[in-house]
Amino acid sequence: MNHLLLTTTARDLITSLLTRPLDDPTPPSLPPGSRTAAALRRAADSWSLAHRLAGDQLRDQLRDTARFAAHVDALDASLARSLGGAP
Repeated sequence: MNHLLLTTTARDLITSLLTRPLDDPTPPSLPPGSRTAAALRRAADSWSLAHRLAGDQLRDQLRDTARFAAHVDALDASLARSLGGAP
C-alpha cells in the first residue's frame, strides 16, 4: 500500500471508539441451581472473556492507528514548512 487517507470523520470515529467504555454485556439468567443455568453461566463467562480480549485488541489497533496518523501529520507539516508551504 502506498496511500492512506484518514478523513476527519475517520479520526473522529477512532477517538470515539477509544473513549467508549467496553463493558461486558449482562448475561442472561435462569433459575439458580439448574444445569442449564450453570452451563449458561460458564458460556457467558467464556464469552465475556473473549469480548474483553477482542476489545483490548481493538483498542490497541486504534491506538496504533491514531499514533501513526499523528506521526504522518507531523511529517506532513514539517515537509510543508521546509518547502515553504503553510504550517
